[in-house]
Amino acid sequence: MEKIDTRKLKPEVQQQIRYLAIKLRKNGRKYKEISDILGVNLFTVAKWWRSYQKDGAQSIQIRKRGRRIGTCRTLTPDQEKQVQKIIVDTEPTRLKLPFALWNRMAIKQLIRQLWAIDMPIRTVGEYLRRWGFTPQLPIYMRGERDEDEIKRWKEEFKNIRNASKNRNAYLVFIDESGFMLSPVRIRSYAPRGQTPVIKVTDPHGRISVIAAITVSPVRQRANLIYSLSSDNANFNSQAVEKFLSQIFKRILNPITILWDSIPIHGSNSVKDFLNGYPGIVNENFPPYAPELNPVDRVWGYIKHGRLANYAPDGLTQLRSKVKQELSALKKKSYLLHAFIRDAGLDLGIEK
Repeated sequence: MEKIDTRKLKPEVQQQIRYLAIKLRKNGRKYKEISDILGVNLFTVAKWWRSYQKDGAQSIQIRKRGRRIGTCRTLTPDQEKQVQKIIVDTEPTRLKLPFALWNRMAIKQLIRQLWAIDMPIRTVGEYLRRWGFTPQLPIYMRGERDEDEIKRWKEEFKNIRNASKNRNAYLVFIDESGFMLSPVRIRSYAPRGQTPVIKVTDPHGRISVIAAITVSPVRQRANLIYSLSSDNANFNSQAVEKFLSQIFKRILNPITILWDSIPIHGSNSVKDFLNGYPGIVNENFPPYAPELNPVDRVWGYIKHGRLANYAPDGLTQLRSKVKQELSALKKKSYLLHAFIRDAGLDLGIEK
């Protein structure tokens, strides 16, 4: 019988052949017989049997071939940890590297700066994949942000939440945004070197939208209320007051409003309007912290999720699509709660 090269077989098949060889040997078969039956070199059979007699079944277990994980790498484990920590905790500019963000070239220069190692750019990418680092779209944050104040406000929100419950008041998060005729760009397939082109008839055409996520005081059910402006119009104080009236007509309980401290929210007109409702408490988010408002997640979900790459024929079609998506989101209370959790706000819901 022609002998086979067991190294070319799948590991599980190799293991079965070894087990059969040992079994046949235990049954009194000679090396030559086992070699003929299994198609394996008789010296290999003898080697398996001697190993089995000396160290037992574990000695004939298939072992993974190749280099051990971590061997033959350019960076030591400690160096790898150091690079990862720098990427997470430090901006390139603080290390006098001419990059705003950590791309592969920036990390390549960092490694050269720290240890005089000139690592190929492809190897840098392999390290990043091994560490679980992926390219991600950054979030822009204003330099004027007060991180300590934002942290303090998150703790203060617990008091706002508890005071709202004691008043039997709804929490109402409010925010505005705009939807453009120009589609949110995502990657598109095209031949190498031929950059795709997006043609837009009216790149400035837009619809402004104001929305509120409401949370009931007892059942803590989340709901969505929204309103769209007329074409190419911005929201002003009168539009905000109209939207607030829409909310007050639906919610007969007291209300705690949480929104940004932008001019139209803090205008004298809006303040006078709110003073006419004794059950209203007005709370402002810290400046330059849009991520604290869960309604900001509504815009991200629809723009970059549901309507990414969407190219409407005109504002009428865009208006219809935005309404459709907002109406669908109204029925997904679990998503609205997820937006609140993602904003880092604790509603105190018992699990």
